[in-house]
Parts: sequence; C-alpha cells; structure tokens
Amino acid sequence: MVLFDFDTRKWSDLLAGIPVGFPNWSHDWQYVYFVRNSGNAAVFRIRISDRKLEQVADLESFTPTGYWGDWLGLDPDDSPLMLRDAGQQDVYSLDWKAAK
Repeated sequence: MVLFDFDTRKWSDLLAGIPVGFPNWSHDWQYVYFVRNSGNAAVFRIRISDRKLEQVADLESFTPTGYWGDWLGLDPDDSPLMLRDAGQQDVYSLDWKAAK
C-alpha cells in the first residue's frame, strides 16, 4: 500500500511487503484500517502521521464469510465490522429502532 502526499507530490510506501485487504480510512482520516489474512489473521490499523502499526482485533478463531471470502468496514466510531459465518445452527434476530 502506498500513500500520495499532495504537498510534496510524492508517493511513499505505507506498508511495504505486508499483504493488505479491504483498507478503510478512519472517520478522522488519521488511520487506515485493514485485514491481514496471512500469518496471524487480524485487523490492523496504521497511523498515518508516524506509521505506527497496531493490532485492533485477532481473527485466529474467526470464520469469515461473504461473496469474496471476507470483508471489512468501519462503524461510526471506527469499530471493525466483518461478516462471520455462524453456520446453520446459529440464527439471530435483531430488532432495531432508529433514534429520532
């Protein structure tokens, strides 16, 4: 993954050599969140200002699902959202009412 700096008009490596899936900017534009499936599967984020890499969630016992295998999104407070394969035995219902 590379990053373009509009001030210097140059590209720089953000994550050299690390496989990245489903990158998402945080709502404050300070981080990029992504999934890494090779090695220890996890959700990570990298702070743009100093390139500090942090693990956000461990996916070792997580079984993803989706049309392309897995997916990552962020909710309004930047918590990771993913699709989990719960199997045929676990069926859940959610009643939700929007605040007015």
